[in-house]
Amino acid sequence: MSVINNIDKCFGFVREFGFHGPFAYHIDRAFYNDYVKDDLIISIIYDDRFWIEFIRTLEIIPGLNTGETKLHEIDPRRLQFYDLTLLDRKGRIFDSVEFIDYDDKILWYYSKLLRYHPPVLHGDLSKLRVKQGFMRLFRRKKKVSFL
Repeated sequence: MSVINNIDKCFGFVREFGFHGPFAYHIDRAFYNDYVKDDLIISIIYDDRFWIEFIRTLEIIPGLNTGETKLHEIDPRRLQFYDLTLLDRKGRIFDSVEFIDYDDKILWYYSKLLRYHPPVLHGDLSKLRVKQGFMRLFRRKKKVSFL
């Protein structure tokens, strides 16, 4: 139960941006908490440690905002996953979070990333797309230059 309280303490602020949830469920050993806003999903997964995923669906999925449809029920081809750590390239936000417990640090880190970048919570993922595209291009050039 303390895991749920920690998650809501860190991510409860997303309700101010129109997110619903957390919708809690479990699959095998993993415990899921999803915050949903139309086509955006913040999924917090606990399986001996925390995993935070930021996802955009390719279309509005009925029942997702109410928790009737769970993330694992959606075909992965209809989802786009984004790496939120691209918002903290130099690791300054990660270094600013001080906790002894690593799990708490991860929760607060991702929470701070989202707090410091409200346009992401409104659905403006341009910062994530540009950096992802640049990184893909950089990797391609790097591979080609070694040939």
